[in-house]
Amino acid sequence: MRLVKALVFPVVYYSCESWTMKAKDRRRIEAFENWCWRRLLRIPWTAKRTNESVRDELHISEHMEHKMLELKLRYFGHVVRANGLEKSIMCGMREGQRRRGRPRLRWLDEIVALTGKKLEDLMALTENRAVWRSFANTATRGRERPDGSR
Repeated sequence: MRLVKALVFPVVYYSCESWTMKAKDRRRIEAFENWCWRRLLRIPWTAKRTNESVRDELHISEHMEHKMLELKLRYFGHVVRANGLEKSIMCGMREGQRRRGRPRLRWLDEIVALTGKKLEDLMALTENRAVWRSFANTATRGRERPDGSR
């Protein structure tokens, strides 16, 4: 289990800080995580076992998605504190007209929806690193998953 967490999952986490996660992406990541745990226990795909029973057997409480959201919030704090190109790209507005149709999901919109706070409040909160780190930890820990489970 430690090998999976140390060698496999970081490959999935790579650059997840800058993704805008859609429901389809969340489902695929959850399916991959459950596949890894089932392979670890050598459970065949034909076995009628729930994902929760597999997680309970391995004593796993945190989902991979929670770690990804925590990394995203930490990266947001890093971007906001630095006055560089990343901040102007992530937080800046583009010139010109927008495309027709539904607006695309933006990275900042996902951060605001995840925390439930206004963008200005979040930017003020990032000034103190220790406060921001504890906020990022607590914002993702008690969060419900998109499918309604914890």
